[in-house]
Amino acid sequence: MPPPIPLADEYMSRFRKEMAHGACVLRDAAGLIVRKEWEWGCPVFFRSGEPWQHLLRSGWSHAESTYTWSEDRQAFLELEAPPEHRDVLLRFACMPFLHGDLKRQRVRISHRGRLAASFSVAAVGETMVMILAPPSGREPLQLVWEFPDAASPSDLGMNGDHRKLAIALASLTATLV
Repeated sequence: MPPPIPLADEYMSRFRKEMAHGACVLRDAAGLIVRKEWEWGCPVFFRSGEPWQHLLRSGWSHAESTYTWSEDRQAFLELEAPPEHRDVLLRFACMPFLHGDLKRQRVRISHRGRLAASFSVAAVGETMVMILAPPSGREPLQLVWEFPDAASPSDLGMNGDHRKLAIALASLTATLV
């Protein structure tokens, strides 16, 4: 497993604090955050102790303290079906796996065989992707993430981690538009 990256941890910590003040969070009588069920427009976090790992169907590693790494050249993420004729704006915070000559991670996201987005991640930050409304039906959003530049820390001589890493996904917000 790659060592933690302090800058990324600091960024994700600030992001979580900002999101904790949003309308999607309930607090109990002691003021502690209580998670609600998943809903459109509310952020979900892919860190240990969070209940959202089931959205990451395959191609993702175990949840770590701040994020979950992709662990292969392809990964799948599934969300509930949006209402008919509604596009979905995905906003996610992620961190690329970079080392030496590997200066960016290319990412392609497809939905039902249609390319929804193609972009590069070269630094910790947020990315937004528009998923156009499916032509018909109320089937779940099954997103295929492809990582052509995924690399193994082991192959790069960094450590014994054999996973093919591309991005560490920290959070995702899916908003109906």
